[in-house]
Amino acid sequence: MTTGAPVPSFFNCVIPIEHTEQVENQIKITKPNLKENQYIRPKGSDIATGSKVLEKGQILHSAEIGLLCTVGHIS
Repeated sequence: MTTGAPVPSFFNCVIPIEHTEQVENQIKITKPNLKENQYIRPKGSDIATGSKVLEKGQILHSAEIGLLCTVGHIS
């Protein structure tokens, strides 16, 4: 799973790869004191409803188009 990817509903936290190490053919968690919803941001929490995301007349590059997709203005 990559940063920003949707998290399946049956997961209750995310373990960053920096907090793991591979031991033979297993994964060891090096910082095991995880809390529920740790490293999970709720859907819609990155941009508040009604927020201005772009300025009028702003030139659209790939980042701006991606932002508009994220907030549901284009698909």
